[in-house]
Amino acid sequence: MPIPLIKKHVVIAFVLLFALVRAFAQNIENHTILAASGTKKLDMLSDWYYQNIRQLDGTSAFMAFNALQQDAEKAHDKICLAAVAFYRGQYVAIKLNNEALGIDYMQQGIKIAEQNRQELQAAEFWHHLGYYYFIKKQYALALSYMLKANYVFQHVGYGQIKDQGYQLYRLAFVYYHLRNYHEALKHLQTALKYPIYRPVVEIYVLNTTGQCYRELFQPDSARHYFMLANAKAVFTHDTAWMGITAGNIGNLHLNAHDYAGALPFLNDYYKYSLVSKDQACISEALMGLADVDVFYGRYNEALQHLQQADAAYHAKPGDIQVEDYVRQGYLYNTFSRAWEGKGNAGQSLYYRKLADEVRDSIDRRARLSNDVAIQQLLEAEQHANEIKLLEKEKHNALLKQYFLIAASVLVAIIFWLAYNRQLIKRKKDKALLEKKEAILQSEKAKIEADLQHATAMLNNYVENLQQKTALLDKVQTEIQLLQHQTIHQDEELVFLQKLNDSTILTEEQWQEFRELFEKVHAGFFIKLKTAYPQLTPAETRLCALTKLQLGTKEMASMLGVNADTIKKTRQRLRKKIGISEETGLEEVMDQL
Repeated sequence: MPIPLIKKHVVIAFVLLFALVRAFAQNIENHTILAASGTKKLDMLSDWYYQNIRQLDGTSAFMAFNALQQDAEKAHDKICLAAVAFYRGQYVAIKLNNEALGIDYMQQGIKIAEQNRQELQAAEFWHHLGYYYFIKKQYALALSYMLKANYVFQHVGYGQIKDQGYQLYRLAFVYYHLRNYHEALKHLQTALKYPIYRPVVEIYVLNTTGQCYRELFQPDSARHYFMLANAKAVFTHDTAWMGITAGNIGNLHLNAHDYAGALPFLNDYYKYSLVSKDQACISEALMGLADVDVFYGRYNEALQHLQQADAAYHAKPGDIQVEDYVRQGYLYNTFSRAWEGKGNAGQSLYYRKLADEVRDSIDRRARLSNDVAIQQLLEAEQHANEIKLLEKEKHNALLKQYFLIAASVLVAIIFWLAYNRQLIKRKKDKALLEKKEAILQSEKAKIEADLQHATAMLNNYVENLQQKTALLDKVQTEIQLLQHQTIHQDEELVFLQKLNDSTILTEEQWQEFRELFEKVHAGFFIKLKTAYPQLTPAETRLCALTKLQLGTKEMASMLGVNADTIKKTRQRLRKKIGISEETGLEEVMDQL
């Protein structure tokens, strides 16, 4: 067999072996993910995509997506199915640059997570989709999705979120581009409260914090955070960020006209930018060095740096942003100052005009950019508020649903317990009821007996009084017949007086009479006192005797007065209680 053919077979065998090994490893990893649960499962799915799948070519990536999808469908694992759909969408949108199809896949993943009530998974997807929109410069839409995700992260607790520092940094970075530096700082400061395990993310957070303070005209705070970011970059040997952070510090010195302090940082900026081959950073570093050269009168060196910066600036690919015009204006202005230092007024004036034109363009674009940024920020925050309101309504609806279910179960349990208790106690309750009824009947009979006894005694009082009154009338008649006789007259008068005295109620007898009266006519004295509080004790007694329908003579006998006194007292009583001539005193007393 020829050697080239042998080599070909070896290569094919090696490729097949590698494919088998990778498929076997992928199968083991898929089953490990499917067996996991909770936040650990979400973290494993995130690592599966970002550490493994994202770096693969299209064919290998889709084989991996399809393999996990098939395993998840067999296991009915909706969490994995949601992740496959969403990360497939990210791959299609970013790696294959198919925005429409990619967003469609990502929305499918979000929908599956939401339907599966995986709030945290849906929030992670919202965050990633929002940052994708940010990359596409759709800032309002980006901020709305990321704020919606952050609302869930706050509710769950940042401590439960994987790589929370990076999540907060990306939200802050969107606010920074929308020029809302205070809101950006709030999220950056929150990010610094939690451990950040990736050094580059810590550099992002520290550097952006410094940029926010710089834009808010707080150079001391800005320098502090730039220095921290630079120290972290040096510690991790990140040359790109060593240059960027050094450049930020150098520019702070330039803004303060501290050219001697700016120079070492600008040299580092230029040196490390050459290593990272970032044309924008190279251009900016050269402009800063040229600015220092002009200050020290090194005009030739300044012009050389500026020409190199101009070449690097125009080598920068992509769209020209407002900040690029700022750099261009800075370039032309420094050119003008350098030529002026060399005594070439024509070249100085030429670059001065270019700088003025760029400045006018910057003003127009900055105003437009500010207007757009403000509008996008307002739209995003309005949308975020609507999302929060919907989430709150959804949460309240769920609470209401849970409450109704719990209340229904509780009512059923209470009803069951009450029913069983009723069955158990029914005989006892029946016996107790019968006992109570017997007691009530006994008490009722006793009350009726007491009432009958009191009524009988009161009737005896009245009957006895009537008999004595009749006897007194009879004796008085006989006395009148014997007035002309002297025999036994004294004895008769004494008898009459005794009889008369026996009809008068003493105080003790009156109290006894009152008690009997109150038992028969319960509440009479209270009602009388309430209706006519101005009555005297004698008038009160007269009202009670009237209630018993006693005659004038009977009342006079009981009260120890003559009939005329009773009549006068009745007339005075009628006036006092306001009774007309047509109304009888007896009728009023009967109503009490």
